[in-house]
Amino acid sequence: MKTFRSFIGMDVHTATISVSIPEDGRSRPIRFLGVIPNMADEVEKLAKRLAKHGELDFCHGASGCGYGIPSSLR
Repeated sequence: MKTFRSFIGMDVHTATISVSIPEDGRSRPIRFLGVIPNMADEVEKLAKRLAKHGELDFCHGASGCGYGIPSSLR
């Protein structure tokens, strides 16, 4: 059985996180999953829901002016 790996893109803001996922690899369209509150339990719920479909890699834009992901998830 083939293991599926999904790359989850997150645009992190103070109060919210916008979440997107590419469909079937890098050259396919990107699907917007929605906006969730920037809270550890909400990110955990998202991860559990998406993990049912395979392995996950999360990435977010980082800069000196960016906002963090709840530290309990790192």
